[in-house]
Amino acid sequence: MWGSTTGLATRQSLLGGKRPGASAFPGVDIAGERWERVVLHIDMDQFFCAVERRVNPALTGKPLVVTGSRKKRSVVAAASYESREFGVKAGMPVGEAKRRCRGLITVPADIHRYTHALRKVVVIASRFTPVVEISSIDELALDATETCKRYGSPDELAAQLKEAIRIELGLSCSIGVAENKLLAKYAAGTEKPDGLSMLRPSETSDRLENLPTTDMPGVGEKVGEYLAELGARTCGELGRLPVNRLKARFGVVGESLRMLGRGIDRRPVVPFWSDEEVKSVGNSLTVPRDVRKPKEIGRVLLWLSERVGRRLRSDGYVGRRVTCAVRYPDFYTVARSHAQKRFVDDGGDIYRCAAMLLPKDVTEKGIRMLAVSVSMLARGARPSHLFENKRDKLTEAIDRLNELYGRDCLVRAALLPDLPGAPLYREHFG
Repeated sequence: MWGSTTGLATRQSLLGGKRPGASAFPGVDIAGERWERVVLHIDMDQFFCAVERRVNPALTGKPLVVTGSRKKRSVVAAASYESREFGVKAGMPVGEAKRRCRGLITVPADIHRYTHALRKVVVIASRFTPVVEISSIDELALDATETCKRYGSPDELAAQLKEAIRIELGLSCSIGVAENKLLAKYAAGTEKPDGLSMLRPSETSDRLENLPTTDMPGVGEKVGEYLAELGARTCGELGRLPVNRLKARFGVVGESLRMLGRGIDRRPVVPFWSDEEVKSVGNSLTVPRDVRKPKEIGRVLLWLSERVGRRLRSDGYVGRRVTCAVRYPDFYTVARSHAQKRFVDDGGDIYRCAAMLLPKDVTEKGIRMLAVSVSMLARGARPSHLFENKRDKLTEAIDRLNELYGRDCLVRAALLPDLPGAPLYREHFG
């Protein structure tokens, strides 16, 4: 539901716990109205496909998908608007996409090409405000509180930014403007593609009152159904639900769901150049189907642990606290942590600790999402292990090979995609 992050966090920690009026943000007066902040969310329209069309204009106007790899069993990483008309969408197997859309053109993803294009978008955005956060490979968040008045108004700043991206890069985007990151992201999605939408502070309460919960970022169809069972079909109703009822139904994310219904989001826009201290490193995976088999659950957990270990080593961190979070098929979410006496940065060590934290009922209830993170971080410290010198050299050699030939050039045998009984996540593991 909420993807992979640097640092595993519940929505409560992401959205913050303060009520309106307790803000630490200075605020700004615009046209007689008080804004807590001026936040822009840039969502690049069909970004991967648009970049590919810029390289090969012959693809323009044709149904196109960018695939995860050249493998026969690949999945759709991004779909053009033309292909979406046939029901093609991201995450769908390429074979199914081709059955739905005759004449579908497939192009293997070129991540370097997309990151290069995103850097150019960042450069343009930085001319309008220095506070630019890279939210994902096709999304940016900007805090323009200090600069918006130079352009007359927030929406005028957004309009000029859109035009600069279009003229200089030949790419279109949708921009949302609001008081915080959550509302700006919602606003950006209301006018896609190539749209601009501003949600003023004075309009927020009325807009949320009758807004379906599923229209808000982070609330999918299933969660919306469960919220409706509690009597919350709109954001207004969700914001008024007793927090104890939400916690009883959704676990650790209950309180943050209520804040989402109120449109509260205290997350700052963290600029990409910031030296802000990393507090945790984590990865999560929402599986394509509910999983109950112990071997498959263990396989997902190992894959996540390896990813976290590799990211820790890449950034020069080690950590002591391992956290494992599980979301069940009914969306109830639990998170458990254990602080170890020694530092770890190895996927195997992380896996063994995370496995002990798994609830005992996962094989009975099944899982929808697993997440692993490591916190209590330090730089320069070394993991304490009897054979640490030999293992460090082996791990460093594996990291170098994976960096040189691809991140999964060398993996643990348990993660090989063609093992008998391997789960249906070949695109993730392979």
